[in-house]
Amino acid sequence: MAVRHRDAARPVNRALAAVAPALWLAAACSPTPALHAYWTGTDTGKAVLPARAALCGARGPLIILAQSGDTGIGLAIYASESLAAGQYPIFDPTQGKLRRGAALAARWTRKLVMADLRGVQGQVTLDGVRPSLAGHFSGRTAGAVTSASVAIEGSFKAIPVVTGGADCVGQSR
Repeated sequence: MAVRHRDAARPVNRALAAVAPALWLAAACSPTPALHAYWTGTDTGKAVLPARAALCGARGPLIILAQSGDTGIGLAIYASESLAAGQYPIFDPTQGKLRRGAALAARWTRKLVMADLRGVQGQVTLDGVRPSLAGHFSGRTAGAVTSASVAIEGSFKAIPVVTGGADCVGQSR
């Protein structure tokens, strides 16, 4: 049978009591990876979506996906050399050759109709790339299937970038 003085745990409890608020504050202050967006046009709305990012290959593209339920926004950043902070013009990659710039896609359900939108003009700005992604975007979209058109703006922050993974083209989920 082990005998221990009843106050033996007191130094440990005091240390935990001193450290616990700092740990709680650090956890509360650490930003959650998110994309904030709002749009106007044939539909109007806003969303704050959990986000993730994957760098697919040494030169990209960098894929940013944000989704919650049936609402999703995706950005693909195509760098000419290495991925860096800066401005990337939005273009529709289905309309020809890939070039330095960004692609934008969005979808949501509204009044029993699915809005599938593709960016046709605008800009994505990367403010920071490593250790986490931050930036903002503003673009004009056109309906991929319907005649919908919206102007969409937003920002993203604190998104950790992983290399490769299931979000990269050509890899199974």
